[in-house]
Amino acid sequence: MSTKLAGMEGEGSKEKLMQDLRVVVADAEEFLWLVRCHLHFLAGRAEERLTFDMQVDMAKRLGFEDKGGERGVERFMQRYFLVAKTVGDLTRIFCAALEAQNQQLQGTAASIFGSAPPADVAASVGKANTFTSYFVQ
Repeated sequence: MSTKLAGMEGEGSKEKLMQDLRVVVADAEEFLWLVRCHLHFLAGRAEERLTFDMQVDMAKRLGFEDKGGERGVERFMQRYFLVAKTVGDLTRIFCAALEAQNQQLQGTAASIFGSAPPADVAASVGKANTFTSYFVQ
């Protein structure tokens, strides 16, 4: 299975895309950790839910101010949901790439050995140690 992005031909383009993805992931991680830490401070305890009643205070703590007829809390929640959607989208892409790689490994093993390898062997074959190893082509 091969997926190509328009205008993303060549090794330099892959490197640029991976650098852009690293920036997006780092920004999302930083924002979500910031929200989580402030959530704990606002609640006065470990709290993992951003409830409706905390959203206004959270927006103020993070510096989201009212601008152009839009409330700061609305701007904050738009950013929060955009970041969450981005993380979800990237997770789905990453999981699809892993699934495709796993299916390819299963097919290769089946053609060599006449059947798919045991799950523990299949899981250890072709393990990569970097995010870039899972680039979808």
